[in-house]
Amino acid sequence: MSKPIRASGRQLGVSAAVSIVGVLFALPFIAMFASSFRRSSDVREQPLNPLHGGLTLENYRQVWRETDVVAYFVNSAITTTSIVVLQVILAVGAAYSLGHLQPWGHRYLRAVIVVVLSIPVPAIAISNYLALARFDLIDTRASLVIPFVATAFGVFLLTQYVEAVPVQQIDAARAFGLGPWRRFRLVFLPNIRPGVAALAAFSFVGWWNEFFWPFIVLRTDRLATVPFLVRRFEISPTGLPDWGPLMAAATITLIPVAGLLVLLQRSFAQTLRFTAN
Repeated sequence: MSKPIRASGRQLGVSAAVSIVGVLFALPFIAMFASSFRRSSDVREQPLNPLHGGLTLENYRQVWRETDVVAYFVNSAITTTSIVVLQVILAVGAAYSLGHLQPWGHRYLRAVIVVVLSIPVPAIAISNYLALARFDLIDTRASLVIPFVATAFGVFLLTQYVEAVPVQQIDAARAFGLGPWRRFRLVFLPNIRPGVAALAAFSFVGWWNEFFWPFIVLRTDRLATVPFLVRRFEISPTGLPDWGPLMAAATITLIPVAGLLVLLQRSFAQTLRFTAN
């Protein structure tokens, strides 16, 4: 009897800890959403009281009135989708090659990928900028997409999925005379689909919210993405953040991200379980 009781107590403790972490993680987003319906002066007076001063939709009206929300969203959708699609295509091909075909030198390539994983985007920003400037690509859509079409994280993640494909399926495919392309399409692709979905979601969330690189290469608002929409309300005429519209703009920009995470939550869970094992 003691073992089941001990196991159930451990599960209860883990569930409680996960719940607490989940609540702490959600609190900033709840505060942001609640503040988006309050006047800036009320937020400054009592930031933790969501009912102080009453609720209003004026912040959302102001964001819509003072900015071109549709243009920001269209720019972000085109840029982010282009990056995600190209990253997934290249990562799937590279992972299949490294994990299954294993050409000469694949171990060295794996080591290079691990090293690249440790290099943050700001560390290579200057070299990327100079390369783009040399080809006169600054302030173009290409300058937002080209430097990030390859992802070391994506290759590393999907390689683990490729290597986890059951050997029996691979042997059966070879026995039926399937070549590398048909093995990829009929055997590997169905097995790595959760990883591909998770990679697409991770990449989408990261590049949808990316501000650092667009801030460097864009000189006009013509191609500005949704983080610039939020930045428009960082400073009010009083010199202080315009908290109400700022929170409303932030809430609007998170709608596509929240919708995507809800749609792909199963793939996220499978990926977390896979990497944990």
